[in-house]
Amino acid sequence: MKKTLCLFLIISLVFTSCKKEEGCTDSIAINYNIDAEDDDGSCNYSLVGGAWRTTSIEEDVSITATMMGIQIYDTNYTNIQTDSLEPYKLKFNSDGSADSYLADGSLEETISWSQNGDQITITDSDTSFILTVLSLDANNSTLSMSMYETDVEEGVTFTFNLQQKLNFTRDRNGFQSSNLNQRIGHINWFNNKKIINKIKNTLNKKK
Repeated sequence: MKKTLCLFLIISLVFTSCKKEEGCTDSIAINYNIDAEDDDGSCNYSLVGGAWRTTSIEEDVSITATMMGIQIYDTNYTNIQTDSLEPYKLKFNSDGSADSYLADGSLEETISWSQNGDQITITDSDTSFILTVLSLDANNSTLSMSMYETDVEEGVTFTFNLQQKLNFTRDRNGFQSSNLNQRIGHINWFNNKKIINKIKNTLNKKK
């Protein structure tokens, strides 16, 4: 009886010692378990980790024009960009800063960011806007933002309503830049006047 009990205990110890610890094995995840050997699919991710390269930008734009209170123009269109994208790459840092990179890998600008739920607030010295996290996983993310702006030309008031969806893929290596001449605290890629001019140019091409 004692031999049987000892044998049972030995076998139990062998199986217990051989059992691998389960958990998140992806080092870029926020709940990474350094001791885990088997991934149990529990990994959770944030914007921090690597850098996000823009793969496409989807735009829904509506434009109205009024003169002396009378609407004289109304149109809307959808546009999908897959090249000449701004920002080209974004790197969100855990210290609340974010870096925007050009296609050649040089650091274009450094700004501030904070997160509350699915809302991302991007801030510089004179501009602040909100991005909404629509989806986020180990390799891809989608953020959205809105812009409402008016512009007056020769007595005509143009109203622009832009809904923009930015699609990213994660570059786990990120960018390491030695460029020391970047703009600090100035959001170049989100500039209302620049966006309005781009919308006008796109609209002219569609005519």
